[in-house]
Amino acid sequence: MAFALFRRRRDLPLSHVRLIALALLAVLLPAIVLLILQYRSLCDVQQTTRIAVRESLRKAAGSVAWRVQGDMERIAEEVLLPVPSKLFVKRQPPWTAECAQSVFKEHPEVEEIFLVINDPGDSNLESVAYVYSPSRALILEKSKWCGVDDIERATAAHERADLLAGTAANARSRFCYWQDSAPADGSSPSPETAYVSYCLLDPESEHEVGFVGFRLDMAQMREHYLPQLVSELSRNEQRGPASAELVLGVLDREGRQICSSAPSVASYAARASLAPVLPRWEATAGFRTADVDDLARASFEKGLWFTVLVVTVLLAGIAMIVRAAVRELKLAEVKQTFVSNVSHELKTPLALIRLFAETLEMGRVKTSEKAQEYYRIIYNESRRLSQLIDNILDFSRIEAGSREYSFVPVDLAEATRAVVETYEYQIRAAGFELATRFDPDLPRVEADPDAISQAILNLVNNSVKYSDETKQISVSVRMKDGGVAVEVADRGIGIPLSEQRRIFEKFYRVSTGLVHETKGSGLGLALVKHIVEAHRGRVSVESAPRRGSRFTLWLPAMVEANGTDPAAAREGDLVAQSVDHRG
Repeated sequence: MAFALFRRRRDLPLSHVRLIALALLAVLLPAIVLLILQYRSLCDVQQTTRIAVRESLRKAAGSVAWRVQGDMERIAEEVLLPVPSKLFVKRQPPWTAECAQSVFKEHPEVEEIFLVINDPGDSNLESVAYVYSPSRALILEKSKWCGVDDIERATAAHERADLLAGTAANARSRFCYWQDSAPADGSSPSPETAYVSYCLLDPESEHEVGFVGFRLDMAQMREHYLPQLVSELSRNEQRGPASAELVLGVLDREGRQICSSAPSVASYAARASLAPVLPRWEATAGFRTADVDDLARASFEKGLWFTVLVVTVLLAGIAMIVRAAVRELKLAEVKQTFVSNVSHELKTPLALIRLFAETLEMGRVKTSEKAQEYYRIIYNESRRLSQLIDNILDFSRIEAGSREYSFVPVDLAEATRAVVETYEYQIRAAGFELATRFDPDLPRVEADPDAISQAILNLVNNSVKYSDETKQISVSVRMKDGGVAVEVADRGIGIPLSEQRRIFEKFYRVSTGLVHETKGSGLGLALVKHIVEAHRGRVSVESAPRRGSRFTLWLPAMVEANGTDPAAAREGDLVAQSVDHRG
């Protein structure tokens, strides 16, 4: 495909096309392979991102369970752990009424605290139960436990929690936990409860003699503790993109939302049980504005767009390199053609000069008229050779940036007339009809006389070289657009519209027709353009195949010392003359 693309350019040799195509393939094939590998890598990153985000959300949900357990254990350490010391060492009741009330005030999550000494066996402790709540205090002997719901529920909860103490959820804690949820159908009037307890061991026999614990206030947990907790954790933790707000929540056993850190969430991507404290409830984690798949897809798309951008820049760089290579190859070819053409241009006049000089030297000329003709040919060829050398030297100075101009006021009509008169004989001798027109009283222009004469001469020589059957040349100098314009027109072969934009480029020559067959250096029009632009002017062409060409060299008119614009004054005079004539 690359080969066919470049081969469409007819001005590029086949060897150059093959070289460029091979270089292009050498760069594109690794780029394509890297693009495929990058795409597969992005797919893997998408899957990895999905897994990582889910794991991050699972940890965020688990952090709620860890925080609940940590808070409950902190309360248990403050409330429950001092009890054994008071019982076994100080031999006093664990709480007074005032002490119990201070516990409820300091820890609103605690609804009831209790101590049960049951069947102490060989211990010197008596069976007794202490139950404290914000509204009452009970101290009962074992014979009076029957029918007391608080003690029976606490005992049952501790026994069940004790059975679960070896499970994974409770193994990391020295406290026992139990949650009892009310049936969803409301068949039982018992409320939802949760307990934290601690086994009491007789220090002498190391046997369990009872337990101490507290019951959580489930209303307080639902309405205050858990909402504050999830709100705090959601602010402190950011697991995922900053644009996706983390939302934590808590669900009950039926999946109903107890609390949430935000009013809405796209989806809860991770859940974690609040075990061991509240094993029937779950902590949830998700993002408010996106789900995990959206985030993974966004990560994939971001990487893909970045890859596309890099590939685009790479392809643009390759295109620029290929374009530069094509231009360099074409420039090398043009320079080679230039050397060949210049060699021919130098060789032809030198051969003619040598031939006619030898003829004259050997005395083979029989008449003085013939001798004059030979002298004239030698003179013309030497002038042609000088002009070619001047073009090459001027071009070399321009390329080196050392071309300098001496600007003086110049009568452009007189300068053009001098060029035409100098070469009029050669033009007419070549069979051309020459017509001239020079408007009178034209303003002067600020120019380098030699450079402007060279530019005009190059335009005249072009008209001579590229005329076929109709040999007509016209040269005129007139006012135009507030300046002075020199027009050189012919009825030659013309220039296609597609080529007109490039004929002022250095070394460029039209690739078809007589223009291509006629030898030349490809520097004449490039020098004309440079000279005219250095004089703050412009050069343009109007041409069509088989209908000739018209080159216009325009320079701005000088402003006189009195501040008047001679070009404007000249146009005013012409208008006044026209009015007087009509009058």
